[in-house]
Amino acid sequence: MGRDGNKLVDVGTATWGRLSPTWPMEGPPLPGVVIDHVVTSPRIGNSAYSVHTVPGTDHAALIAQLSVPAG
Repeated sequence: MGRDGNKLVDVGTATWGRLSPTWPMEGPPLPGVVIDHVVTSPRIGNSAYSVHTVPGTDHAALIAQLSVPAG
């Protein structure tokens, strides 16, 4: 829950991107292991989510496109 009592939004789930594993990125993949998240308030819009390999780390980089309302 956010500070305002609203349930937070997992951007990967909201954009149907949660099927891409985020760990481990080196070695044999473990199916369905998604331990990294981008979480926002319900007021923040989201339209894109992607998972990217970063050399030298076992976690993926997550990129999310967010829309923050004015005011």
